Amino acid sequence: VGFVAIRPSMVFGPGQRLYYPLNMVLAHAAAGAPLRKSDGADHPIDYTYVKDCAEGAVLAYQSEKTRHSAYNISGGMLTTNSQVVQIVHKLYPGFRAEIGGGLIGSPILWKRILTGPLDLKLARRDLSYEPRYGVDGGLADYSSHLKSHPEELKRMTDALVRPSSDWS
Repeated sequence: VGFVAIRPSMVFGPGQRLYYPLNMVLAHAAAGAPLRKSDGADHPIDYTYVKDCAEGAVLAYQSEKTRHSAYNISGGMLTTNSQVVQIVHKLYPGFRAEIGGGLIGSPILWKRILTGPLDLKLARRDLSYEPRYGVDGGLADYSSHLKSHPEELKRMTDALVRPSSDWS
């Protein structure tokens, strides 16, 4: 194969200020602001920590045995917003979050649910890819990064911390 693409899912980590629910939860916790959302606690997403994504890209570039033109690179599992809140609460014990049940009413995020977690079988077999961080380790690493980079933390919280009860 002369060309290999990687297909990551919902990449999060340093430099990201996208409106993913995970980023919003972390931004509120880091800012010491409570998070209140009317829905979405049960909304599952297959997140990819940026360092896992980079590792997958390096493995795809360096591999001499690629047999496919594309490989899925992700955490390989769905994580709900309530699970994200539980993980973040371990990093910021004073963090308060109230999220109503059900799914988020966003068509973009609904598409991610309908496809489920990315299948990592080919990446594991051909590239020896295995996510090292996942959501738990990624959030811990990202939180540590934000604490040591206050300017990035400020940009993130300025962009994502809002009193709105919806996820937009």
